[in-house]
Amino acid sequence: MKHIAIRKSYSYFLTDSEEVDSCEMDEKLQTIQKELEQVLLKHGVSKDFGYTTFYGIDKYSITNCTKCNALMLNRDKNPAGIPEVDNDISAMLVDGGESSGKVLCEDCLPKRHRWAFE
Repeated sequence: MKHIAIRKSYSYFLTDSEEVDSCEMDEKLQTIQKELEQVLLKHGVSKDFGYTTFYGIDKYSITNCTKCNALMLNRDKNPAGIPEVDNDISAMLVDGGESSGKVLCEDCLPKRHRWAFE
């Protein structure tokens, strides 16, 4: 029996409005994509598909967990989350909040915290 393996991978990078508006980010992403395609071909993997979306760090209270460094939404500051969130962004961003002066993801929060993973 033949199989096809489809692998999703996610990455993120920090940028600012100036870099996006000047299209400098587009040029960087095109370079990364070309290099990635060469690596994939070297290992016999067909071209991947990807797209980039931008989310305002301050607008959505996106940060890293101070304990494990997971990328997260500080739901204490943004209880609504990201409207119309799709599966791709939800795979990257976990919920989290603040406890004892630290910003922690849902896995690192004390179980009693409202945003802790149950």
